[in-house]
Amino acid sequence: MLRAPVSVEGFAKYALAKTHFGETGDAEGWLFGKEYSQIVSGSPLDFAYIAAVLPLSIRVRVIGGWQTRYALTGQEPSSDEQDALEKVIAKSLSEREELITKLQQH
Repeated sequence: MLRAPVSVEGFAKYALAKTHFGETGDAEGWLFGKEYSQIVSGSPLDFAYIAAVLPLSIRVRVIGGWQTRYALTGQEPSSDEQDALEKVIAKSLSEREELITKLQQH
């Protein structure tokens, strides 16, 4: 899906995107990438910018959640949570690298 629900703005757009994406893919990362792409290139469909920010967006969202949890409860992220985040980031980077390699071959 290349088109996001453009008639919806703000945080609601991210919540609604999950219904369009379902459980396949990173809806929030994709939308964030599209917004970043729009800002830096003038087009929300510039795949290079979208792919570039997906791993970063995961880190920002997870750490933001941890900071919110800490502010509300005083609970810091466990070492297991931190390790899990690093594994997800590594997987995302690997998938992006594989995709770029496939695109270069065609």
